[in-house]
Amino acid sequence: MSASEDLQLSIPTTGTAGSPKSHVVYNIHIALPLRSYVLSKRYSEFADLHSSLLATTGVAPPAPLPPKHFIASTIQSSSLIEQRRVGLELYLLSIRDHEDNGWRSCPEWRQFLGLPVYKKPSGFINKGIGTPQEWNDVLRETKQLLQITRTHLIRRTEASSVSESHSESAGAKRALVSAGIKISNMASSLETMEVPEGEKRRRRDLVEVLKQERDGLEILSMNIKSQSPSLDRSPPHARNMKSPTRRVFGAIKETEKTRQLDNSGLLQLQTEIMSDQDSHLLEFERILARQKELGQAINQELSSQHQLLSETDTDLDRTQTRLKIATKHVERLKQGNN
Repeated sequence: MSASEDLQLSIPTTGTAGSPKSHVVYNIHIALPLRSYVLSKRYSEFADLHSSLLATTGVAPPAPLPPKHFIASTIQSSSLIEQRRVGLELYLLSIRDHEDNGWRSCPEWRQFLGLPVYKKPSGFINKGIGTPQEWNDVLRETKQLLQITRTHLIRRTEASSVSESHSESAGAKRALVSAGIKISNMASSLETMEVPEGEKRRRRDLVEVLKQERDGLEILSMNIKSQSPSLDRSPPHARNMKSPTRRVFGAIKETEKTRQLDNSGLLQLQTEIMSDQDSHLLEFERILARQKELGQAINQELSSQHQLLSETDTDLDRTQTRLKIATKHVERLKQGNN
């Protein structure tokens, strides 16, 4: 399946297996136009896939493989399992959505996903970004993708069902993967793009800001959990327990928003407020990044103007010197004629 839209990939769940010894497996849900199936893979199989793709194509996949944990045991930590699950899903999606078909056409990739194997892998397209205008267009598209990611994450915190939460998470992941690919292309194209050195530095700073923003959103997407009441993950015996009907506030004043909430409702409201504050902080970070860009652009312009003034001053000194010499020659000619 060469078209990425015909292959749907996700890793929504994990499990454990006991042979040869207890380990975590990641359940890859694969949907094709005519069939759907699930493959359970352990982390070492992902690592083998990564090594094979790198050896076959000579180019590392667009997203890094989640690191191996040498100190903490993954199987004993649900948070480490969840972080690795998200990272492995992003790894697969980055290969599926990349504009170059080289990794997807490798036999190792197709065997890993149980797809038909082609005899020869297709070469990389490597369209690149040729002109400064194309670079600016990709910059604008990348900023739009990051904004789309923020929108999905905000909607995810407001999701009222499990399916809605998963849908928003998938949308955020797709936008993050696409943004990462574009940022990588922007950075590599600057090595060969013919622009002044000052402009190249400014563009590198823009790429660095985008990288930091994308990394921040990726961390946020891994940490934010939906606040919908229907997504209660507490044990069954805890859910069946009756919530206390009265709450003690002391000197804290009730509001219309909190009056009808029990303890769990208050905790949920507080978490929603904190998530909203996080989104505002991200927006503030984006504004600061823009201010930094403007400051760097102004500094570059001032440096250019200062250089022009220095060159003009030097030319003026030379012209005055030549004018003095010419004046002396004229005076000598006059004296000789007299």
